Amino acid sequence: MEAAALQRRLARLEQAHEALTAQYEQLSAELEETNSGVVALYAELDERGRQLAAANEAKSRFLRNVSHELRSPVNSIIGLAGLLAESPLDDDQAQQVRFVRDSADTLLTLVDELLELARAEAGHQDVHPAPFDMAELLAELEGTTRPLVRDGVELVVDPPGVPVLCSDRRLVARMLRNLLTNAVKFTERGSVHLVVTPTADGARCEVRDTGLGVPADQLDAIFEEFVQVPHHLQPGARGTGLGLPYARRTAEALGGSLTATSTLGEGSVFTLTLPSLEDAAGTNASAGARSGRVGHVLVVDDDHAFGSSVAGLLRDEATRVSVAHDAGTALAMLQDDVDAVVLDVRMPDTTGTALLARMLDERPGLAAVLMSSGPSPAPGPWTRTARFLPKDRIDRAALVAALGTEGTARP
Repeated sequence: MEAAALQRRLARLEQAHEALTAQYEQLSAELEETNSGVVALYAELDERGRQLAAANEAKSRFLRNVSHELRSPVNSIIGLAGLLAESPLDDDQAQQVRFVRDSADTLLTLVDELLELARAEAGHQDVHPAPFDMAELLAELEGTTRPLVRDGVELVVDPPGVPVLCSDRRLVARMLRNLLTNAVKFTERGSVHLVVTPTADGARCEVRDTGLGVPADQLDAIFEEFVQVPHHLQPGARGTGLGLPYARRTAEALGGSLTATSTLGEGSVFTLTLPSLEDAAGTNASAGARSGRVGHVLVVDDDHAFGSSVAGLLRDEATRVSVAHDAGTALAMLQDDVDAVVLDVRMPDTTGTALLARMLDERPGLAAVLMSSGPSPAPGPWTRTARFLPKDRIDRAALVAALGTEGTARP
């Protein structure tokens, strides 16, 4: 009897073992299938990541190329409108020319925002750190922002707690201008307050306003491209939704950060932190303050309209102005007792820096200014002999200052 009971117990154990084995094999198969699915999912995610990176790079490349192509004709319109404004006009004509110039300036600002954002996204921003006077920058920003402030709103700019900061002044100015412009745009009453305080390694810039504020669930979204929070001021508050994304990426390019806090209906605080960078800007030892007319100036630009507008700006300041539209013509005209050259950086047959090097081989000491709708050329030998001017900032005073600094007329 005991043997029979033992046999039954063994039989049950065998059945239990078989059941457990079968269950184990089933779970192992399911786990293997799950693992295969996870591996496939990771592979798909990697592929999607590569596709997104490629698409983002294509978008940035498209924005850079299109923005550059748009800037050239807009710069020409601005230059020609400036020349037209200096000609004899009646009141109606002068007003129409101002409208053309103002509209072109607005379009150029929008194109610049697209171009700068594309550069920032691609990590191609040109950062040129150098010490600058923070008080001077704040005074400049206050002057350009105050005309935008609504009645009943006070603009307050405190004296900076950081007298000098070593960073890229142009980029810092653009970021703070974006923040101040946004603040005054969306503040109907109360104040907009800019405060600069020192940190352990640089400066903290805070723009505080008592404006509309941003809903908590949209505070992160405002740093995304083309995002604008709906509000009752929107019809009159023009914008592209690119200012804040650009400012954040620029802050990161400078080693800093841009954050925001906000209470809906009470206002917002945007905090820009910037470290003090190592001074990477060389000083042109040969540059000295010089005065007098600049003599015979040769303008070289394949954009006929812009070349003509630059020449027009110089006609009253130089004894003679010539224009060339390609490198070969420019080199031939150089023999005609040229005292200074104004060169476009990007031309179909060469670059402005390469052409300048050839010119200096033939005419050492030639005064030179490089100009472009794009970024400044990479630092090189040209920095010792020439100055760079962005095309959108060229006017008579800028050209005269650049040429007056870099060269003098021959007797």
